[in-house]
Amino acid sequence: MHDFILFVLWLTSNKLFLALLYPAVGLWAYRRCWPRLLPSVRVLAVVLFLAQIAVIVAALQIRPILNEDFGEWLWHLDLEWNIPSMLASAQLALVSSVALIIAWRARGHANWLRLYFGAIGLIFLLLALDEYFQLDGSLQYAIYVHRRLLFSVSGAAVVIVTWAVAARAPTRMRLWYACFFIGFAASGFAAVVLDYARALRPCLMGGEFLRLIGCISPYVLEEAVEFLGVWLALLGMLGHFSSLSPPPSVLARRILFVAPPAWILFLFVNAPFQHVPLPDWAEPASIQFEDGTHVHGYSLEAGGLDVSVIMYLPQGDASSRRGFSIHLIDQVSGESVAHANDHVSREDKASHQYYDYRPLYRQRINVKFKEPTPANRAFIIVLTLWREQGGGFPRERIVSSDLPLLSDTQVILGEMVLPAISAPAQSTPLATFDTGFALAAVGMPEQAQAGQQLDIAFTWRSEAAGTDDYSQFLHFVHVSTPGEGAESVESGEWWGYDQSPLGARLPPRLWYAGLVDSETWTVPLPADLVPGPYAVYTGLYRVSDQERVPATGPAGKPWPDNRVALGFLHIQ
Repeated sequence: MHDFILFVLWLTSNKLFLALLYPAVGLWAYRRCWPRLLPSVRVLAVVLFLAQIAVIVAALQIRPILNEDFGEWLWHLDLEWNIPSMLASAQLALVSSVALIIAWRARGHANWLRLYFGAIGLIFLLLALDEYFQLDGSLQYAIYVHRRLLFSVSGAAVVIVTWAVAARAPTRMRLWYACFFIGFAASGFAAVVLDYARALRPCLMGGEFLRLIGCISPYVLEEAVEFLGVWLALLGMLGHFSSLSPPPSVLARRILFVAPPAWILFLFVNAPFQHVPLPDWAEPASIQFEDGTHVHGYSLEAGGLDVSVIMYLPQGDASSRRGFSIHLIDQVSGESVAHANDHVSREDKASHQYYDYRPLYRQRINVKFKEPTPANRAFIIVLTLWREQGGGFPRERIVSSDLPLLSDTQVILGEMVLPAISAPAQSTPLATFDTGFALAAVGMPEQAQAGQQLDIAFTWRSEAAGTDDYSQFLHFVHVSTPGEGAESVESGEWWGYDQSPLGARLPPRLWYAGLVDSETWTVPLPADLVPGPYAVYTGLYRVSDQERVPATGPAGKPWPDNRVALGFLHIQ
C-alpha cells in the first residue's frame, strides 16, 4: 500500500497533472451532464468550477511571491479562515442546500428516499462548518480521535447507502448517483489517503524531471482533489434537482443562487480574522530560526523529576525531519543533567489554534531527570532546533529572539529548581525578612587570622516563593569593648563582603515555599585588617535597586538599619 501511494503521488505531484485533470473532468461533465441540467443551474455549476480553478492558480502562482504573513495566509490552500476555505465551505453548503431542497420538494418520491436526501443535506452542512471552523481544533485529543472515527464510519455509510439507493433508481437517474458517489469517494480519498501522503517527498523521488514540470506539495493535490470531488457531488445533486417532477419553483432556483453568497457572508461575519492570543497559561515568545521556524509561545510544567515543555509553533513539515531538543543545564557547572529530543510533528492538534493568521500546533517534549539529581540547584531550560541531515543533526541558528540566548543556536526558555524534602522548623529564626525568607541559624568561629579564609555557615528558610534577586551582605565593623556588658563603640574601621545567600547554585528568585537549606561561605579576609574585635552584621538587599530588605528579630522587633547582629569575631 505504501509503495502504491508513493507511485501515485509521484505521478500526480506536478502542475501538469492538475492542468490536465480539470479540463478532463470539465469536458466529461459538459458532454454527459450539461444537456440534462436546467439552464439556470448550469450557470451555477460553471461559476463554481471556474472559481476553483482561479483559487488554485492564485495559491500556486500568487501566494509564493507574497512576503507578508497575511497575504500568504489569505491564499494558502491548507489553512483555514481564508479565501480557499471559504470557497470549499460554500461549495459543501450548496450541496447541503440542494439536497435539503430535494428532500422538501420531492413529494412524489418514497419517504425513505426523501429521508436519504435529508440526511445527505445535514451531513454536508456539518462538513461545511467543519471545513471552515475546524471543529476538531477545540476538542481534546481523545474526543478528536473518536470524531475522526465517526466521520470515517459516516462516510463509509454514505457510500454504501448511495450504492444501494442507486441500484433501485431508474436508469436515467443513475448518472447523478454516479456523479455524487464518485465525487464523495474522491474527496474522502483525498482527505484520508492523500493527507497521509504529506510525510512523503515526491519531488525528491521525481528528481529533476518532476521539478522541471512543476512539482507541487502533496497538500495542494489533496485540496484540489477535494475541491473537484465535492464539485462532482454537487453536480450529482443538481442533476436530481433538475429531474424533479414537478419542476423546481422559481423560489427554489433562487435559493440555490442566494445560498453561496449568503453562506460566505455568514462565514465572514463569524470569522476570527483578528489576532487571536495564546492561551492565558502560555508565555508569548518570538523565536525565529534560520530555516523559518517561528516559535510563538511556550509553557513549562514541572512535577517531581519530570519536566514538560510545550511550544506553540506553525504547522511543521514532517518531511524536513526537523526536531527540537530540550536540555536542563546546571547554572554553576554548565553541564546538561537531563535532555530529550523529539521530531516536529503536525499531528498534535490538541491545542490547535490561530495566531497572527498562522495555524499553531502544540509540540510537547517531556524531560526526565536522571537519578540521583541534586535538589536545590538552579537549572536553565534550553531549547535548540536541529535538522536530520546526512546522518548528523546540525543545529539551526537563531535569527532573532525576545528571550535570552545561551549561544547562537540555544535559547533559554526559563529556569527551575528541584525542591528538596525538608523537615519543619524547630526553632525561632534569628531574623525574618519581609520577603518571606528567614535566617534560621548561623555558625561562625570566634576568631580568625587576617589574610586567611573565614568559614561561616548560614541556614535559610523560606515561607514564600522568590520573585526577585537578593544579595546577602556581611559587615565586619571594628569595635572597642571597654568591659563585659558595656556597649560596643565603633572605631570607624569596617569591611564588607557580599554574595547570594545560597551561592550561585540557588538564586533567591528560585526559592520556593518550604525551602530549608544551608550554605557555608568561604570569606577571604583582607591581609590589612586592623587586629581586634569586630561586630558582624548581615542582611539582604534587592539587587535591582540596592535597597535593604526590612528584617525583624525573634521577638518581632525590627533590626536597626535592617542589619542583623551575628556576634563578634576577633581578628588576630
